[in-house]
Amino acid sequence: MKIIIFITVYAFLIYENVAFAQCDTVEAQFSYSVSSVDYFSAVSFQNLSINDTSWYWNFGDGTTSTDENPLHNYTFPGFNVICTDDVPTSYCTADYRVCLIAYNECSSDTICDTLTHIGFCCNLNVIGELKATDLEIFPNPSKSQLIIDISKVKHSELKLDLVDMHGKLVFQGYPLNNYVNVIDITSVEASTYIVRIHSSKDIVLISRIIIE
Repeated sequence: MKIIIFITVYAFLIYENVAFAQCDTVEAQFSYSVSSVDYFSAVSFQNLSINDTSWYWNFGDGTTSTDENPLHNYTFPGFNVICTDDVPTSYCTADYRVCLIAYNECSSDTICDTLTHIGFCCNLNVIGELKATDLEIFPNPSKSQLIIDISKVKHSELKLDLVDMHGKLVFQGYPLNNYVNVIDITSVEASTYIVRIHSSKDIVLISRIIIE
């Protein structure tokens, strides 16, 4: 029995050493290009890593991907946020720290880069076939109540996210009816926020508001 165990373990060690020797070291690399649509930046990422078989992207806005060459639309604030002062037709940009982990069966490597002046907003920016006149968000600036009129929108089960300029969610998935919604914001700290209205699959609207 001892001889059999020794032979088995010895054979296993040989197999492991051979398998490891055939596994090349990963070197992570990527490039990107930025295109703008309305107020938004669409960033196309290209994986340039060596000896990799799988990928994990962190886009710096709370979202990730395992695609090899993802296309990402930024709709959340990053850091170093800059907005024009002409609310409600303002335009906002931010910086994002993007990281790629490239790996294979036995090694991995990580590379990060900072994307600067990426447009993510905003007011009043409707995505898809809707028109800006189909939705109303008022008053802006607002103090105690935020009124959202989506009576002309044919989407069902829309929800609202309220995000501060650091990317922190104040409201997430707040359900909206199909008519006029009155939202109590008396407990929300005075500041500038991003309103995102979305369905389960699509972002319908992104708007910048000021709460006083």
